[in-house]
Amino acid sequence: MLANILLINGFPDAEPDARVGKRTLVVRLGPIPAAGFYLGLALLAHSWLATSVWLLITPRAAMWGLVSLPLSLAAAGLLWRHAAAPQRLRPAIALTIAAASLHGLAMAAGLATMAWG
Repeated sequence: MLANILLINGFPDAEPDARVGKRTLVVRLGPIPAAGFYLGLALLAHSWLATSVWLLITPRAAMWGLVSLPLSLAAAGLLWRHAAAPQRLRPAIALTIAAASLHGLAMAAGLATMAWG
């Protein structure tokens, strides 16, 4: 989730970065493939949580972290639509930050209920 914050923040600077020779991930991949990579990371973070619970690595209460999936998918959709127009990415950036925060906080809250319950 944190990787997606770093990734999406590279979109608005991709053109200036490329002009000065910075080879960021967004510059290297291009906007559309980088947007696909963003979606892949978001799906990986959420599927790893579900898989770790299924494999009994993580307690079931951690599944609350999945409540951030709709925010991640909304951000990915906006990013996909506006990847080539970085001035329109503010809502996607805000959703990405919210999704990452909610993901961790919801997992922590779920795990905290185990101590109280």
